[in-house]
Amino acid sequence: MDVGLLVITDGRKDFLEATIASAEENLLHDFAAKVLVNDSQDAEYSLYLEQKYNEFTILHNRPKAGFSGSINRGWNFLIEKVHYIFHLEEDFLFEQKIEIQEMINLLHTSENRTGLVVRERINNI
Repeated sequence: MDVGLLVITDGRKDFLEATIASAEENLLHDFAAKVLVNDSQDAEYSLYLEQKYNEFTILHNRPKAGFSGSINRGWNFLIEKVHYIFHLEEDFLFEQKIEIQEMINLLHTSENRTGLVVRERINNI
């Protein structure tokens, strides 16, 4: 199935690097498209993204769009290109392998289900 990977960033380079490394190691899927939405207004950070993440289509918000505006921009860009969108923010980490196809299969267990959010609550955070 066509799945797009959407990553939102606001300039936290260390967090973004950890998120993408974690996703590359643990998300078991060949994504049809990868999009990174940059809501940072830092020109140096924008250049860094272009150089480091050339496998992503990078959308630079000008002016700053905020959290929901960045999500909307990424979704609007991907919605015509892929059937599913896997959305990450720059501080998401994956500690084990995740089969994206299994998540897609779970979506199809109910005709009324259109989305899936998975989060483990950690008591001290």
